[in-house]
Amino acid sequence: MSQAEVEAVAGRARPDGPPVQDSDGRWLWGGDLPADSRHVIVEGPTARGPWTVSFVTLLGRSRFKTKAGLKIGMSRAKAEKLYPTGEYDPHGKRDEITIVSLSAEESLLILYEDGRVWRLVLRNPRDCVMNDRGA
Repeated sequence: MSQAEVEAVAGRARPDGPPVQDSDGRWLWGGDLPADSRHVIVEGPTARGPWTVSFVTLLGRSRFKTKAGLKIGMSRAKAEKLYPTGEYDPHGKRDEITIVSLSAEESLLILYEDGRVWRLVLRNPRDCVMNDRGA
């Protein structure tokens, strides 16, 4: 999925509320795409944009996967094979997180529950997400 496609997806999101300003002066808003089981957070220099996608969260029954093939429901063992450079962080007894740096600006958080991927969070998701057809 290209940045233009990610931006188009963000345009279909239902905002959670009005834009809010963070401590760095950026304006942010989040929104759900329930049909795609995704949540996006976008940022911009003003309360009116222009907007750039900062984070995409894949959850539930999302049919999207990462460029390496990781998707919701996969085992932690499979995730570790696909992303062997990830830094493992035991977050709790049932929740575990792997942090993967994809580039200087892109990263991936893999959240596990009971040994399975249950949520993926992509920061600056330019080219690291694609659909289930591999396009």
